[in-house]
Amino acid sequence: RHPRILGNSFDAEQAELARAERALVPAGLMASKWGTETTVGRCRGLWLGFSNCVTLEDDMVKCIASRDDYLECLHGKKQTIRINTMYLERQRRIKEGLPVPTGLMEDIASGKLSTRLDL
Repeated sequence: RHPRILGNSFDAEQAELARAERALVPAGLMASKWGTETTVGRCRGLWLGFSNCVTLEDDMVKCIASRDDYLECLHGKKQTIRINTMYLERQRRIKEGLPVPTGLMEDIASGKLSTRLDL
């Protein structure tokens, strides 16, 4: 339940917290320019590529791939769909008694895979 929607006593506290969070990021800067450990976000390069494409191209269709890459970096929807699909396939194979490849952690636990890099 969201306190602001319900209109209970947390409204004032949440509003103050939101104002404080907005004050941390200077006005006019997008979230893609900020990282957790640095001042450069993980998606900044993709944002710059998309921004340049929009600025330089007359036909926005040419910028669709750049936009999709940037949005995937921000939200990870395609990655989430892929992971969920693999999980469901693994569960289906287990349920039907079909062979299932071992996972990375299983290979490490069984000694098939070393955690050390042998360079």
